[in-house]
Amino acid sequence: MNELLWINPVYREALREAGFASLPDFFSSGRTVRAREGKENVVADLVIDGGTVPVFLKRHAASRRPAGIREWENLKALSALGVPVPEAVAAGSGPRGSFLMTKGIEDGVPLDGFLAGRFRFPVAKKDLPLKRKLLRDAAGLTRTLHGAGLCHRDLYLCHLFVAPREDHRLILIDLQRVGRAFPFRARWIVKDLAALHYSAPPSVASRADRFRFLKAYLGTPRLDGEARALARKVERKARRIRRHEDRKSR
Repeated sequence: MNELLWINPVYREALREAGFASLPDFFSSGRTVRAREGKENVVADLVIDGGTVPVFLKRHAASRRPAGIREWENLKALSALGVPVPEAVAAGSGPRGSFLMTKGIEDGVPLDGFLAGRFRFPVAKKDLPLKRKLLRDAAGLTRTLHGAGLCHRDLYLCHLFVAPREDHRLILIDLQRVGRAFPFRARWIVKDLAALHYSAPPSVASRADRFRFLKAYLGTPRLDGEARALARKVERKARRIRRHEDRKSR
């Protein structure tokens, strides 16, 4: 396997000082926070201008198409489309596998957890603007993704991070499976929308919210027959996801 090491010049010196100077270092340095077959999540801290910057490193076992490089390429492609994604710090592949390192999202919180922790039903009037902003932003991000012919394939709310220090900007993570939606484009679009629908906390996301999301996603002030048919497909798929998850939990 050919070796590849790309490093964002902004972080080169800080990476070297933190013990990430060469390709093998990215497979041995850092603190492991999660490990499962074929994948390892690692964290580390870089010192830049006297401050600490957290970084996240995903290591993948060797494969024919390196997963870390695939996610790095997806990150670059989505960034070019204007989809908010984490900043790439380093990426590489070699005999031991592949990896992607990204800058941490300061005080970032998964959107499902943020919604459940921040809002209570009925939502206070003062909190409605933020809730609806997040809904519009999630819809716009998904629309941009699908409009480019791409699907996330794992688009649960836990993969949308809220950045409170950046005006609650949403950032899309876990991009390894992003790909072209062909063939069966409609099926993959429904799957993405159903994953969002399924993972939205019922205590916060009302039926009216779900229709607001769909209208924002479709860019229409009202839902016609075709849009309502899409909503029914999404609901059916979300129920299948729920049954599947229930079986797994049992």
